[in-house]
Amino acid sequence: MTLQEFSNRVYRNSEEMRQLSIKLTRNSADAEDLVQQTFLRAYTYRHHYDPSADVKYWLFRIMKNQFINDFRYKVKRNTTLISVEYLDTGAIGKLIVDNVADSDLSIQDIYAAVNSLAPIYRSPLVYYIQGYKYSEISEILGLTLGTVKRRIFEARKMLGKSGIDRCCLKKDKIQ
Repeated sequence: MTLQEFSNRVYRNSEEMRQLSIKLTRNSADAEDLVQQTFLRAYTYRHHYDPSADVKYWLFRIMKNQFINDFRYKVKRNTTLISVEYLDTGAIGKLIVDNVADSDLSIQDIYAAVNSLAPIYRSPLVYYIQGYKYSEISEILGLTLGTVKRRIFEARKMLGKSGIDRCCLKKDKIQ
């Protein structure tokens, strides 16, 4: 397949690519960047494309992977990990705090607030902070899924009352 034939196939799908990128990013500027990155990657790796396959699905796969990579990069770039000392549950937790430099809270304040929670709230929260899914926490602790969600919600609410509300305990919210 010549470069011109490949370009024509890609161009025919450009509008669908723009629509998908807007659905993924929910931002027109980021959507345009994603489309450009997808096309650049497609042209760079065009020798991997099988001409008998539909180019649209190949482009969609490239776009999806690029979106995921960009998302992971943004998460790493915008957060700072703070290790928390040994907790009563025997687990080492990780708190992800946004804008640590802008916060007047110390690591000790955060540690004290988490450690002051009752064990029934602290245990699910520590697992949640470590990146476990609600369903995994439910299995580990032998609790129902609803109980785990409620205890994590209550723990975060208690931390908010302790002044930790300026910090964000992050984890992927898609469970």
